[in-house]
Amino acid sequence: MAMNQDDSQPMPAERLPPSSIDILSGFTWHHGGYLKKYSGMKGEKTFQAPSVFHTEYDKGPVGLASIYATPSRPGVVRIFAKFTFKSAPKGLFKLMSKVPHWVFLGLKLQDQDTVMNARQADYMRREGLTHRDYYSPSRADVGVTAAHAWFEKAGYQDMWRARMSPAALATAAAKPDATLDQMLDHWDRHTKHCKVCQEGMAVMEKAAAFSRVAAVALGILAACLAAAARAVTPGAAAAGAAAAFAAWLAGRLARESYERFVSGAPAWRRDGGLSLVKGATGGPIKL
Repeated sequence: MAMNQDDSQPMPAERLPPSSIDILSGFTWHHGGYLKKYSGMKGEKTFQAPSVFHTEYDKGPVGLASIYATPSRPGVVRIFAKFTFKSAPKGLFKLMSKVPHWVFLGLKLQDQDTVMNARQADYMRREGLTHRDYYSPSRADVGVTAAHAWFEKAGYQDMWRARMSPAALATAAAKPDATLDQMLDHWDRHTKHCKVCQEGMAVMEKAAAFSRVAAVALGILAACLAAAARAVTPGAAAAGAAAAFAAWLAGRLARESYERFVSGAPAWRRDGGLSLVKGATGGPIKL
């Protein structure tokens, strides 16, 4: 989650004994606020096995999240997710339902997890480390720990251990670490498989092309008005300003289209790593 770390606080949370985690019904976890402005807040998260999280706060909305990770080919899964809010404004969500889905797609947000997880996996492979070397949960991680306990009871851990066998690790060790461009390749990872995002990419490219044409036309108009009056008239100045804005918009649309649908690497390099964690002490995290 992107937030100012200076606004955070230790999150109070209850402990969950193993007996409270059921393979069929899941578990319920109670916790407090994680930001200073949420001090005194009471939250409840219920995991309904195997794929639904119900979240409720005494000072906020009620949310229901259903997430499915569906294997599509070796090492790759497709994520299907649906989020529902009990007290959301009807008018707002009716309006949002008309907005194309690609507008809400956060591949640039996912880039942070992609790089961090990949770099950690590379380091673990090189050093021969296991998950036990990283197991140091705090009180705020009780919900995550409970989820791992449910995975263990459901048999998922046995499947993952098989993938981490000595033979599998030896094969993985022979592979070079993924480059930043490979990790943040939005086209191969998603866009070329998604009709909705391909349509979104086409829309943004057409908008950028239209803005470029408008910039040229407005620039010519500004020059003609100035030449006719033999001076920079208010009309010529306005046309020139509009031309400059159209040129800027064309560049911004082209950049956003590329970084959203083709590759997140340029944005990563430009913004300095985990750029969504701005305002944190010491600046953005860089990997």
